[in-house]
Amino acid sequence: MDLHNNQYEGMPEGLRKYLDGCTEENLIMENFYHPFQKPIVFTYWNNNLYKKNISWSNADMADARSDNPEHIFRYYIDIMRLNMLFFWLEDGCMYNIATEKKPITVCRYRPRTTDKKVPIVDRFGEAHSCSGIIDPNFDELVATFRSDRVDLWNQLKINGIPIGDVLKRSVIIELD
Repeated sequence: MDLHNNQYEGMPEGLRKYLDGCTEENLIMENFYHPFQKPIVFTYWNNNLYKKNISWSNADMADARSDNPEHIFRYYIDIMRLNMLFFWLEDGCMYNIATEKKPITVCRYRPRTTDKKVPIVDRFGEAHSCSGIIDPNFDELVATFRSDRVDLWNQLKINGIPIGDVLKRSVIIELD
C-alpha cells in the first residue's frame, strides 16, 4: 500500500502503521465486513479481513490490561460478564457466548447463504446480536453452563478444541 498517496494525506501516524499490515500477503478473506459493521479504521481501506484482525484487538488488550489471551478472556467473560460473538475461521461458523443470563449458553450459527457478494458477517441472519437471550434461529446449542462458578476457559471446547485455541483463529465481532 502506498501511504504517500494523496488519498491518505493527513491520516494519523497510528492509522498509517495499522494500514501498513493490510497487504495482499496478510489477506485472509475478502468481503468479510459489511461497510457499516467494520471497525472505524476500515473506512480508509476496504471490507477485507487481515491477519491483524484475528483474536484479541489492541483495544481489548488495553481494557483487560494484559496481552495474555486467558487473562483477556477471563476479564471480559468472568469479570465483566460480557457476551461474546466471534467468527471461527476453521469452520466458517459464528458463535455466541451469552453470559448475562443463566444458564450461560454457547450457540453455533451456520451461514444462511454462500453468496460471495454478501459480506461474511451478513451471511448469518440474526446471529450478530449478543442479546444474552438464546436466539431461536441458532443452529446448534454447543454448551450450557448452569453454575456461576464455571471455568469457561478450561471447560469450554468447540469441536473438541479448547476455547483459547479457537479464539486464536477467530475474529471477535462483538463484546457487549
